[in-house]
Amino acid sequence: MAFDDIGVERDAHVAIIEMRRPPNNFLDVELLGNLATTLEELDRDPQCRAVVLAAAGKHFCAGGNLKQRLESEARGEKFVPAKRQPSPAPIAAPCTAATIGLRVAIRRRASL
Repeated sequence: MAFDDIGVERDAHVAIIEMRRPPNNFLDVELLGNLATTLEELDRDPQCRAVVLAAAGKHFCAGGNLKQRLESEARGEKFVPAKRQPSPAPIAAPCTAATIGLRVAIRRRASL
């Protein structure tokens, strides 16, 4: 797991994933893909029992990168929300609504 925009630290059985796109940590396809890959790798690790999602900068996450989304839609690409699936390990984050949306997007990518 080596991504410029994500850091992973371990503390016993807890993995701490930090989004590193300060100050706003906007979500886009690349960051969601990197988060999904990181979570998939942690899911395969039997020593990982919980994941904490954190962020560097002023905001945990200011939402999606709207500029990138508009550019994608102009090219004819569409966002289709996925069904929510349970996570095998608890995920703790400061904002439950953003976390649910992030989990949905990550699970959608993982199921492709």
